[in-house]
Amino acid sequence: GSVDLEAVERLARWQVEQGIHGLVPCGTTGEGATLTEDEHHAVIAAVVRGADGEVPVVAGCGSNDTRRTVAAARQAADAGADALLVVSPYYNKPN
Repeated sequence: GSVDLEAVERLARWQVEQGIHGLVPCGTTGEGATLTEDEHHAVIAAVVRGADGEVPVVAGCGSNDTRRTVAAARQAADAGADALLVVSPYYNKPN
């Protein structure tokens, strides 16, 4: 299957309307680690659109690959995320 980005955006919008104080797409407890790089970027962009500047969006960008983390962080910033959630690289020694 594929990610239903329209549903992601609607869900983010609904959460904002219900009074949530912030959104964390692709955090550490969901399916963010299983998304492709393109899906990861698209999910964050959809949540940013759904939040519409009303609540902060903290984009999960952590990975065990430092280069991928940096690339994801840049994409999240370009998509309009307000902050980043970045875990330390795990298992592998960063270079």
